[in-house]
Amino acid sequence: MPGIDYQPAHNPGGRFAHGNPIGVVLHKTEGGYDHVLQGFLNGRRNPHFLIGKEELQAVQLVDTDVRANHVGPGANALYIGIEFESIAARRGFEHRQDPNTIADELTPFQISMGRDIVDWICRTHGIPKVGPPSSTAWRVARGHWHGVLGHANVAQGGFFHTDHGDTLLCHDFMALGVFPS
Repeated sequence: MPGIDYQPAHNPGGRFAHGNPIGVVLHKTEGGYDHVLQGFLNGRRNPHFLIGKEELQAVQLVDTDVRANHVGPGANALYIGIEFESIAARRGFEHRQDPNTIADELTPFQISMGRDIVDWICRTHGIPKVGPPSSTAWRVARGHWHGVLGHANVAQGGFFHTDHGDTLLCHDFMALGVFPS
């Protein structure tokens, strides 16, 4: 994306197949920006974008024409991933299941940068800026939602092997300019 820092992460994925990507998965990731960024740069899991809470904390890690390892097998071949920095989970909560992490408010910078990135992705790849899908719409789409959704949506219905519950809240989607269809 023009105008954003690009730091290529280790990426095992190849190019998206013709007709893909079909959507964007929004995530809330636990922990501080620098720690999370280093994990994405050095690890096997990486989204296309990471947006921190503070000004200038935004980076593209994977080209949007290439699959990234952000949401789970199968779904990675369909969706671009954006991670938003959030607070760490409390002890006793499984990975990405703490309601406090999900309820952590996006900062004004995250909203502004997130809106710019979502707009650019949707224009560039012809993805409808609608979402997240209702449970019924997700089932009807059989996991192939054309639009914007949260990681928790991908975990529904058993279409993909993932159990993460991280997502943005309805008002976060709306702040990013994404509305239900």
